[in-house]
Amino acid sequence: MIISVEELKTLVDIDETFSDSKLAMMLDGLEMLIRKKTNNHFHIKNVRFEMTVQDGQLVGSFDHLNVGDTIEVSASEYNHNAVACITAISGSVITLNKALQPEDGTIVITKVVYPPDVIQGVVNLMDYDIHNRDRVGVKSESLSRHSVTYYDGGDQQYGYPSSLMDFITPYCKARF
Repeated sequence: MIISVEELKTLVDIDETFSDSKLAMMLDGLEMLIRKKTNNHFHIKNVRFEMTVQDGQLVGSFDHLNVGDTIEVSASEYNHNAVACITAISGSVITLNKALQPEDGTIVITKVVYPPDVIQGVVNLMDYDIHNRDRVGVKSESLSRHSVTYYDGGDQQYGYPSSLMDFITPYCKARF
């Protein structure tokens, strides 16, 4: 997860209409959008391990992983590039916020770390979603004789103003 719901609540004024589960779903959606748009998985390749899946948990030896870290389970038969957050570590067992499907043999997990400007960009996108989403499409309004001008859609990307999506440009990788 790029940023936790608790951290987001300290950075953005969020009213009670947004539940924690809805905010988590919105954050997961933005994470997938950024990963697909940039073709960048933000892997730390030095922190990669082979593990097994038992009862939806990861079992094996690992270093440099802590509670709250994001990991990616590399494409396997059942868990296709699953991105999950570590919620607990007990001995050689890692519990994730998402249950993994049982696998035969080992799977590869890789630590994922997002740069600070990507985190700040997601905070800005969430702030836009929470406070301005209801005004999407309106470019200007006049009160006398009530005139409304709408955007033509040319300066938006994925439903957000282009200026809010510019933070991902440096992280885009070529697709082959």
